[in-house]
Amino acid sequence: MNTIFGRLGRKPRLSLVERQKLLQAATRLHSEGVTETEIEAFLADHAGSPEDAVAICAEARTRFERDVASAVPLPPTVRLPINFYFALGVTPRASVDRIRAAYRRRAREVHPDKHRAEMNGDDWNRLMAVVSDAEQVLTDAAARRAYDVHWLNRSRRETAANATPKERRGDWATRYHWYLAEVAEIEDRLELALSDLHSAIDKGQPWAGPASQVGDLLEDYEARVLHIRTQTYAAPDTHQEIATRVRRELQRNDAVISDARRLLGELASGANPVVAMTSVTRVTVHLAAAGAAHRRFEIEELQEAIAA
Repeated sequence: MNTIFGRLGRKPRLSLVERQKLLQAATRLHSEGVTETEIEAFLADHAGSPEDAVAICAEARTRFERDVASAVPLPPTVRLPINFYFALGVTPRASVDRIRAAYRRRAREVHPDKHRAEMNGDDWNRLMAVVSDAEQVLTDAAARRAYDVHWLNRSRRETAANATPKERRGDWATRYHWYLAEVAEIEDRLELALSDLHSAIDKGQPWAGPASQVGDLLEDYEARVLHIRTQTYAAPDTHQEIATRVRRELQRNDAVISDARRLLGELASGANPVVAMTSVTRVTVHLAAAGAAHRRFEIEELQEAIAA
């Protein structure tokens, strides 16, 4: 029989036992973080057909996600239309240390004690609860994995509802918040690089290294801002409101980029140290203003989600 299938160029049909073994192997690969493309390639070498490989991979993913979701209970706030990562202003790739630092900053910004004079004090209490839950979940490895599965499923549903034949990525809100969180990460690194540059100039030390680091980060920063702005014009009508708000927020980044370019030009032409430090300070001030504006934007988005 195997000889016949070999002559026909097809593999024999999988037995139930063989399929179960492949399903278990694929589930384990999902748990190890192997990509679906790699899992399907592995299965294609052992399964009866490419269709079998795709089907087993999908079934294994469902099994893995079900096991993860049932292993760790998540707080009720996960039912809100709020991504825990973006509630803290970080990306899903953020380290635990960065998540904790982001939590401390966000907690200071939204703590109810700072907003007692406002009429919507209950909203601040709910927002603080979300921020606290986000920190607790995302700094626990098992809970974080369960949460990632939870939001991935939610994002898939959003994508299915909004995708078009020309644009398969339908979860536009998640995409924009992820982009802005990436920009915030670059801003933090750029702020440190500017501080190092200011210190070097002030102390009369060689500043070429810090200046080069500022230049590299600026290139990345400018490219990210341009990419986000371009993406906002591709958003469907259902997401034009948030796309317009994102473009408005990016205007502050333009001032940072312009001043930083001027600073690097001054350094390249051998500017007076006092003038150079003044320029560094100007860029730092604009950078801080842009970061603060982004955080206000994120908090407003969170408040709207809680109130919805």
